[in-house]
Parts: sequence; C-alpha cells; structure tokens
Amino acid sequence: RAILSNQDVLPSTPVSHLLVDDFWGTPLSHSGSHGSYRPLCVLTFRLNYMMGGFKAWGYHLVNILLHCLATSLVVRLGRLLFPSHVPVAVTGLLFAAHPIHTEAVAGVVGRADVAACIFYLLSFQCYMAHVRHRDKLNRHWRTCTTVSCAQTCYRCLASRNDLRHSRSHGHWCEEDISKWKNSSYNEVNAGKCFCKKSGQCPKHNSFESVVNSKGIGGFSRGRQWLCLCGCVLFASCAILSKETGITVLVLCAGYDILTHLGKKRIGLVDLFTK
Repeated sequence: RAILSNQDVLPSTPVSHLLVDDFWGTPLSHSGSHGSYRPLCVLTFRLNYMMGGFKAWGYHLVNILLHCLATSLVVRLGRLLFPSHVPVAVTGLLFAAHPIHTEAVAGVVGRADVAACIFYLLSFQCYMAHVRHRDKLNRHWRTCTTVSCAQTCYRCLASRNDLRHSRSHGHWCEEDISKWKNSSYNEVNAGKCFCKKSGQCPKHNSFESVVNSKGIGGFSRGRQWLCLCGCVLFASCAILSKETGITVLVLCAGYDILTHLGKKRIGLVDLFTK
C-alpha cells in the first residue's frame, strides 16, 4: 500500500504533496490518516519508480545498498569508540547479519527504518566531531593561559604597584608573585589572572584575537559549529525518514554529559555552561 497505492510515488503527483501527506499517501488532515509522517522515505520510493517503475528488484537493491551504507557507518562509529579492531569487527558483523534487521531490509517499506538509521548515525557522529573540536579549542585556551600568561601578568602587576594589595580586592600579593617567579603557576591560578580580568594582559588579548580571527583558532571554531549544524541537519533527516529519529538528540545530549563526567567531576550547572 505504501508504494503501489500511494499516489505520492507517481511523478504526476506534485512533490509538495509529500509534505502534507502521510506515509501511505493520505492527507494528514484526513480522519483516516495513519499519522506516520515520513516524506523523505516516500521521496526515495518516488526516485525508485522514476528509475524502474514498480519492479520489485530495484526497490530491494536500494534497500540492500542502504543497509551496506548503514553497516559502514556502524563500523566507523565503532572505530571512534573502541581502541581495538576486534570489537569493531564484531560490531560490524553483528549489525550486518543480525536477524532483527531482516524485516527492515527484505521488506521494501522497511526502508524507513534503514534510512532513519543512516541519518541517525551521521547525526551522532557529527555531534561527536563537534565535541572533539570544542574540547580541543578549550584545551588550546587553557594551555595558552597557563603557560604564556604567568610572566606577563607578573610584569603587568609590578608596573601597576599592586603587589601589596589584598586578594579581597581582586589583586595579587607578593606571595602570589613569588609563586609565579618560582614557576609554580598552574591552571587554577590561570583563572585568577588579574590583568586578564582588567583587560590589560597582552598575552590573553593576543590569544583572543587569534581565536576570533580566521587563523587556527577561528578555523577550529568554524569546524566546531559546522559539525553541530551537520548534526541538526541529519537529525532532521532522520525524523523525516521515521519518527523515532528524534531520539538521536537525546543520545547526543547523553554522550556530551557522560563525556564530561568521565573527564572530571563537575557541577550540574557546569554541564550546560562548559
């Protein structure tokens, strides 16, 4: 019914009808509509019909090719998650040959599941890339502020004659300066940099200008947001293939939270601000 009786599969039907009809070709506003909104999957049926009509082998061939693509994406995901090749190979073989996928691949209408799976995996892998680029940029920032700022801050504070001011006023005392001179400056102290807070640290200002420019930092930031846009785009395609594709957004959020919890103990507020 989703193919043979679906008028949206025929080229004579305007493509715009895909946006207002359900999976079976019934208008969503109709009382007898099934309510399954899968326009992207119906579009693939339409392309199949344009290439070979209602010949069954063409639809089955496309399903097999899509399953092969989904398997390759599962293998790629396994390579990102597992350090060894053995679990990657086992995961790929299980996904490719597991009987639970028989109905989705052998049944033509099961293409909705296969297509949603492909976009699901693409969306999740884009988000993983987004997290990698974001964390890399954050590490670059912390390294710069930790290594290159200490001596500059010391000179800045010395020139301002703020050495004897108390910490309660947001300044540094001689004890802190001696720690800097003895190279005991660490990442915790980086957040206390007075001249950074006052906007007078040339090291911080120069680094921020690099990050905000089109240099290395700007390129990393651009790739970070490009991957996030790809995640949203593929998630939308997964939803338009089958409704269950929306769960990829929950998976991405869970992955981000677990990744940060695995690195360090952080507060609940930090999960949404870092």
